[in-house]
Amino acid sequence: MTQEEAWKAIEPLVVQGIALLQESRTGEGAKILSSLKQMNSEASKIAKIIREKRLKNEKRIREHTAERIKKLFDLYSIDHSDVKKVLESRVSQELALLLERTDIEEELTRLEGHFAHFEKTVAEGQPLGKKLDFILQEYSREINTLGNKAQDHFLSEDVVGLKVQVEQIREQVMNLE
Repeated sequence: MTQEEAWKAIEPLVVQGIALLQESRTGEGAKILSSLKQMNSEASKIAKIIREKRLKNEKRIREHTAERIKKLFDLYSIDHSDVKKVLESRVSQELALLLERTDIEEELTRLEGHFAHFEKTVAEGQPLGKKLDFILQEYSREINTLGNKAQDHFLSEDVVGLKVQVEQIREQVMNLE
């Protein structure tokens, strides 16, 4: 049997095998995309929980700090109203700085934008692997900043949960082209 005759005999099998492989890859890709959308949605929900907790946390920090300041002023009575005003002003400035350093709203807003960008990219249906990987890098930057700024144990737990979710997304993205 010549090479040509051998090729004619196996060519239909090779073509059929390639078609089955493509069909299998397409099906697997659809399942992965569905999974990615679900995981991204879960990550977005965790970020919303963090935002809700942040608002409660900020209120709690303000109330706790105001209580401590009141106790301090009650303990060390200041007779001169000018001195008291200066001290109150300075304490207010320090409180504002503390709240600004621990404010994570900007990171949460950017993270929301990244979640939307991820969804849009998945919906486009073109080769996604590298592009999604870059978006996930942005997720990680924002989440790391959230973790650094979180001044509350419960917020930190949610940030860790968000990191885990993003790592699971990253593992799935590695299966895409």
